[in-house]
Amino acid sequence: MKEEDLSLIKRFSIVEYLERKDIKPVRRTSVYALYRSPLRAETHPSFKVDTEKNLWIDYAEGRGGSIIDLCMRLEGCTLLEVIHRLGQNAPDNTVYSSHKDFSQN
Repeated sequence: MKEEDLSLIKRFSIVEYLERKDIKPVRRTSVYALYRSPLRAETHPSFKVDTEKNLWIDYAEGRGGSIIDLCMRLEGCTLLEVIHRLGQNAPDNTVYSSHKDFSQN
């Protein structure tokens, strides 16, 4: 896989990816979305998506990253599996296609 292909995949909107999984933000502003962590059960939101940089951070765990990292955690996939799954949904341009689901269950 070429570096530009990875760059294209990393542009998929994390917020849209989470919405496709029926994970809704508790709060949303023009620059971020705040969630209860999709990685574990919690009562207070500690999971933030920077919508300008398209990066996430889980403050309770002190971990974060790109959509690739998040998909690996949520779907329990290897890097190659995630690249394959997200790459199959890659549109010709850099906008996430909401007509396709990322999961292949």
